[in-house]
Amino acid sequence: MTGRIAEAACVLAAAWLASAAPAHAQPLTIKEKLVLGSFNMCWEGEEQGNLATRLKENGFRLAPNSETLYMRQEQNTTILFTAYYGKDPEGGPETMCRITALKPQIVSPWTPKNPIFDDFSGLLERIVDGAATMGSGYRLTAMREIEPGNRDLRRTRLYLDERVRGRLIYIEEAPTYYEFVYINSLRSRIASPATLSEIIRPDARAAMQLMVDDSWEVAFCRLNPQNCLTEEQRRQQAEMAARASQRREPIPIPFSGIGAIRSGDNRSNEQRQRDRAFWDNYHRCGSGRC
Repeated sequence: MTGRIAEAACVLAAAWLASAAPAHAQPLTIKEKLVLGSFNMCWEGEEQGNLATRLKENGFRLAPNSETLYMRQEQNTTILFTAYYGKDPEGGPETMCRITALKPQIVSPWTPKNPIFDDFSGLLERIVDGAATMGSGYRLTAMREIEPGNRDLRRTRLYLDERVRGRLIYIEEAPTYYEFVYINSLRSRIASPATLSEIIRPDARAAMQLMVDDSWEVAFCRLNPQNCLTEEQRRQQAEMAARASQRREPIPIPFSGIGAIRSGDNRSNEQRQRDRAFWDNYHRCGSGRC
């Protein structure tokens, strides 16, 4: 059974990542490919592959203050990946992988306006078509179904029945996020709404969003510090500038004694020598001193 599962995973990975897209489809961008690659890494980990090495090879790094959440940023989209490999209630193997896609949601004139995915429809089509070739074929049980009472939320489900066990690919799309989940467990676990709720926790996603927002804001403000001042900071800067202008000493300039006897030059000999030295230096070296 394990060998067939591994073979099926490789078939699906090949269907998504290696084969040519349908003739009418546009090539996927790196953002969409990262999702497909994350599924592939999930299955490799399921087959005792070195997940940490694979994540590093694919440009993922541990998220701040986490030992299980990995992230990669690409063109203002952040892909977050986490996986669980454990035991189901009957002691059998259980796999749960979560892939979350986010972008900065800070309210500002400079926040990126581009979508999380350039071609989500193409990505979804690739997932559905690829899943149909895995094992005996995943069955599409819901395709972008609108959540009752929330027209901004759509869900897609693909299910592979393996008698007492099953596999689920679940996709949730909303204006500010996308969630992709893979579960390999008992049929009863997959059928229970509590299982998905256990994986897709809104509070955890809110924490991820704050991390994504902070990351973007810090990077933006390093490049554009003038756009990142609070009203209080602007007021303080204006007060400091006003105080500095009041304390500013007059700037000494050469030939400060113009306007006296005969030639108008009433400077002392010492002042005259300093002024001459200044202009000699200026004409030879510019405003800097040689």
